[in-house]
Amino acid sequence: MEPKTKLQKQVVVLHSKLPVITDYQKKWAEKVCFTLEGFYRAKKIWCTECGNVFEAKESYLSYSLLGTHCPCCGKHLKVTSCRKLKYSPQPQYFTIITTIQGFQVLRHYVISKSCRVGQPAELKINEAVQNWISPKGIEVIMSRSSSYCYGAYDHWYWSSDMEIRSDCGIKDKYHIWASYIKTLRLLPKLKYAGIDDNYHGIIPDILFKMLLRYPFVETLIKQGEKELLEYMEYNITQVGKYWPAIKIAKRHGFKVSKRIDLRMYFDYLEMSDAIGRDLRSPKYLCPANLKKAHDEVMKIKIKLDAKIAAEKKLQQALKDEKLYQKLKGKFLDIAFGDDLIRICVLPSVMDFLKEGMEMHHCVFANKYYRKEDSLVMSARIGDKRIETIEINLRTLDIVQSRGVCNNVTEYHDRIIGLVKKNIGLIRKKIAS
Repeated sequence: MEPKTKLQKQVVVLHSKLPVITDYQKKWAEKVCFTLEGFYRAKKIWCTECGNVFEAKESYLSYSLLGTHCPCCGKHLKVTSCRKLKYSPQPQYFTIITTIQGFQVLRHYVISKSCRVGQPAELKINEAVQNWISPKGIEVIMSRSSSYCYGAYDHWYWSSDMEIRSDCGIKDKYHIWASYIKTLRLLPKLKYAGIDDNYHGIIPDILFKMLLRYPFVETLIKQGEKELLEYMEYNITQVGKYWPAIKIAKRHGFKVSKRIDLRMYFDYLEMSDAIGRDLRSPKYLCPANLKKAHDEVMKIKIKLDAKIAAEKKLQQALKDEKLYQKLKGKFLDIAFGDDLIRICVLPSVMDFLKEGMEMHHCVFANKYYRKEDSLVMSARIGDKRIETIEINLRTLDIVQSRGVCNNVTEYHDRIIGLVKKNIGLIRKKIAS
């Protein structure tokens, strides 16, 4: 995609200045990514490197244990029994880590090898992804187009250009942890943190972002906080937000060691923050029983959320009241019934809200009070709501009559009969 931000435009300019992969780096990649192999068959050995076939003077057992040197190219081969005439080992990722004008750059390549009897091995190296990390820990991704995710070596479109890509949320698509990594240069801050070939179980570009964005990550590394580091890999913003609280908890001896408990602890912190608890207080940061404390806070938050939701519904009801009075004002005095049941038009939007809450149906949520051709009535016995009735004002048909949770009550037929008997009251209002 086209670069949009100032940082992306800067990366595109610097990308053109990156050097091509050197012959030395290619030889290193070939050496570490592939085993030099010879295939034994019919007392002959095929060297997959130079393509030549030479006589096997020793037994297969000897070759399989000790390997052999190819008399043509001089390379030491691992020998296995195989009758193939063509051979292509599994392609591999390798990464070269370098810097350019303050950016830490991880360049990820796919190397593939094709071998055929009588021909030297053919090597192909293609660059798939670049992770550009600014001194502030902000990442920009440049990549070729791909139809799949990380691990599918053959789904990169090598004919496509290296372009700015948005992180699509597929784990590891652009965050590649290659088995073979060569570090040429590191930013001083990363070098000072002791990053060498130890990435502490975290994908390198994510670890670099963490270190550059949050100085406390270096502390976690030096203190051996492996579980918290691994959790932070995909929850970097959350841990950064609550790091002050974590420091206080750590000073008071509180420690969460299991990964599953870390997830629960951060959920607990988020809910505690949402309900207004003081996250500087060890009383709340160091629960004696994490699960019990988590469940207690969750119950409080559910009640708070319900209260907030109710307030929003109330505001919505007040906002729509004028519209309802305009649409249905002339019907609001309609009421009828018998010696047990009384049926009346819902007089306000607030009554729609109460009806929906008590009857556990969607008469308020689906805004029936805004429907021009719909008239909603409530059937009650005393103060108890029994069923909610909807009438079509164009046809005067009864669309529905529902009790609690949209069920039909024992009074259903009686209610329907009363509505039909008194439908003329509605007809008069329409004609007036």
